[in-house]
Amino acid sequence: MTYELVEKEIKRLLKAMSEMDPSSEEYQRATENLQRLCEIKLEKEKFDDEKKQTFWDTVAKHGIEAGAILLNLGFRMIWTRKGFRFEEHGNYLSTTYKWLIKEFFKSLRKGL
Repeated sequence: MTYELVEKEIKRLLKAMSEMDPSSEEYQRATENLQRLCEIKLEKEKFDDEKKQTFWDTVAKHGIEAGAILLNLGFRMIWTRKGFRFEEHGNYLSTTYKWLIKEFFKSLRKGL
């Protein structure tokens, strides 16, 4: 059954039940059918909500990962650009690059 059919059947049953005698067997069957249809409707709504939540969780997760990658690349690009400015001025502007170059040459000496 599709969701629309379930809703139509619930409305039809409610209308029919308003005209039935509450003590009749037909009313009891209609009540049971209404209960089953309401359970189906609630399960469908719960499934749709879980599906939407899963979708947005996935979107948020991938968005955060993409943001982290772009932020990392941006910082590396800025840091590299500032670190290699020594070609313009002839000296290192960043103390971090001074330390990196120093460590690089130390590792070269150890390797020889």
